[in-house]
Amino acid sequence: MVAGVHWELVVVLGYFGVFVVSVGYAQWLARGMDVHRGEGH
Repeated sequence: MVAGVHWELVVVLGYFGVFVVSVGYAQWLARGMDVHRGEGH
């Protein structure tokens, strides 16, 4: 069984997913702060 490559892929994809989610959440938070600070939409 060649499980090393698959585990590395799973780990890389997992870290990439967490990174994308954290960046998206940070941008969503920043957008909410901008809305509260500037125009009151």
